[in-house]
Amino acid sequence: MNLQSIRSHNRSGGAGFTLVEVMVSTALVVAIMALLLTTVTETQKIWTRSRSKASQFQAARSAFESMARRMSQATLNTYWKAHDINIDATQGNFRFRRQGEFQFVSAPAVRFFNNHLNSSG
Repeated sequence: MNLQSIRSHNRSGGAGFTLVEVMVSTALVVAIMALLLTTVTETQKIWTRSRSKASQFQAARSAFESMARRMSQATLNTYWKAHDINIDATQGNFRFRRQGEFQFVSAPAVRFFNNHLNSSG
């Protein structure tokens, strides 16, 4: 067999790919997979962050609705109470002013919920 027939045989019957073509196609597939993996990872992070924000907003809305419900059910029991204007005076100089029992308490929520759970349980 001469060199000319070997060359013509490789050209006419060349149904396979060369090593360079296989390596280039493999590099392209790896690059596309890396882009897809990055996109999926970022989408998952955004989805998780959105879900946590939605649950935080839902919890906050629930807390505000609970506070609004408790405030709407609260009553202000007012009465007139005598207050001495001058404590050092020998004779009482009283004035009456409206007094109420409606008070706002501020503290960490855990303190209130623990007291509520302990008293109801």
